Amino acid sequence: IGSGTSYATPYVAALAGMALSYDSNLSASEFEQFLKKTSTDLGTTGYDYTYGSGLINYEAFMSDLTSGSFCDVPSDCWYESAVYEMSDAKIVEGRSRYIFDPENTTTRAEFVTMLARLSGDNIDQYNGTSHFTDVSSGSWFNKYINWAYEEGIVMGITENTFAPDAKINRAQMSTMMARYLDVKGIDLTVTDPDITFGDQSSIPDWAMESVMEMAQAGMLKGFDDGTFGPERNARRCEAVTILSRLTEASGS
Repeated sequence: IGSGTSYATPYVAALAGMALSYDSNLSASEFEQFLKKTSTDLGTTGYDYTYGSGLINYEAFMSDLTSGSFCDVPSDCWYESAVYEMSDAKIVEGRSRYIFDPENTTTRAEFVTMLARLSGDNIDQYNGTSHFTDVSSGSWFNKYINWAYEEGIVMGITENTFAPDAKINRAQMSTMMARYLDVKGIDLTVTDPDITFGDQSSIPDWAMESVMEMAQAGMLKGFDDGTFGPERNARRCEAVTILSRLTEASGS
């Protein structure tokens, strides 16, 4: 009987061989994330000195790998169902086949693209010259931003610029969502008409009505400290969760 990395390594190496036999393009980083995600936790919850990240689980590992799961979306996390719902519906794409990048921020172009795909509109007809000087005709987001502008969902950072690569904050996201709902004629059910936030005074005037509309309907929620964080950049996991709630509320 023995223990240690010398004993564990052959088992992990064998699992790596099985993984590469399924997908020879699987990276070392992706393999490591899948390995940690699917291993059976032992000892103290989470990583610990004695058991590391746990005991490898062949069935769970291969199931995740072959089912199209993302290695960086933890099982049973608060955004898991939204990620796969929006991914399966082609509303949002992963960064790669196995990476969703849930904790990274969302750009303005990315969020507009999600809304455009959610709309079900024929977006291809919006290809062409843009109202915004920083949205070129050959850019991947051209038709999505053109759609959003022509539908009255976005106004731009200035009269002629959109800042597609800038990170979208929660105030901007609320405003785009509210305008989208108006355009689509979707009425949300108010679930908390008396909601307030500790930082309400920091919400910009141009976003206040939209923020409160989204918050009162449960589309956007505050943080544990009672604040809304209007200037906080939205993460990808937040964006897909909000769109999932919007889909459910609108009966789409």
